[in-house]
Amino acid sequence: MLKFDIPAIFPPEIVSGISLRNVSFFEPFGFSPGSRCSVLSSNDELKKHRMTLSEELKIPAFHLQFQQQAHGCIIRVANSESIEEESDGMITNEAGIALCVSIADCAAVLIYCPVSHSIGAFHSGWRGTHLAIAKHGIEMMQKNYGAAPESMLVYVSACAGSNNYYVDEDVARLFKAVAPRENGKYTLDIRAEIRHQLLEAQILNDNIECSNACTIADEQYHSFRRDRECSGRMAALIAMRK
Repeated sequence: MLKFDIPAIFPPEIVSGISLRNVSFFEPFGFSPGSRCSVLSSNDELKKHRMTLSEELKIPAFHLQFQQQAHGCIIRVANSESIEEESDGMITNEAGIALCVSIADCAAVLIYCPVSHSIGAFHSGWRGTHLAIAKHGIEMMQKNYGAAPESMLVYVSACAGSNNYYVDEDVARLFKAVAPRENGKYTLDIRAEIRHQLLEAQILNDNIECSNACTIADEQYHSFRRDRECSGRMAALIAMRK
């Protein structure tokens, strides 16, 4: 059985969670292509893992909407007819569709608006956070579905923690939540940056839940920075029950 981090902020009509590393017989479980060292270099293994996810969630496999993530700010509308294509964020108002973000140190931002009955899922690494992808996603949910930011419930997933997320000066200068370290390096608090953008987008502070887990330090999570080419990918997902 798969193990998940389950956000507490969402009501029962929402299916949501972040899959853990889920160690299988030979390799850690994951849901997006890894690299030549990963079990997910095999398309058959990838399909098998996603089928397991489908069965666990009781959501048809073709309703699991993954994306070809590019660390950018492309956001698309997803529905039951959508195919996997390049984007870093998806929104929908269709029940039974699971929006899936692949992560292994980047944060996933999951959003539910009970007023418009719409959801969003966004991949927010340092590039996506610099581009304010969550804020743009909220604006798209407003435009497409009449979503109300003050009613939105938001979960920010486990990600690289502020004590372990080292960046160079060229990245550090893009953010405020940074601290200088030795050898010209800086640490970045990506969660603090995302929370600030959510508040700017009129999300209420009490409606934001942030995981405190660090994917680099905690081995129950996949981490690209820790495991490099041998890292798998976790699935962060949100869906509205039919």
